[in-house]
Amino acid sequence: MEEILASKLEEIIRGWSEEFWNWNTDSEQEKERKFITEPLTHELRIKEQMINIEPPLEYARFHWFQNFHKAIGIVTSLPRLEAARLERDMSSAGKQ
Repeated sequence: MEEILASKLEEIIRGWSEEFWNWNTDSEQEKERKFITEPLTHELRIKEQMINIEPPLEYARFHWFQNFHKAIGIVTSLPRLEAARLERDMSSAGKQ
């Protein structure tokens, strides 16, 4: 069971990373996305000889980490299996 969940987690991480690094606003790719569904665009503003970025990079970092944790949460938030319960359920299924 552990190997199955670990491989699923690796698959999710690989898929999320691929979507993140190969982001394209092409409508054809939009249909294929599984993990990153909304873009995050930044705006550069020049005011009084100062260059500002909106939203701030801290927000962007927060947004992407939140999105990543949501993706891996598919596997990591599953309830833990209890060995005694699993053995009991398997033995009762075998008796039937």
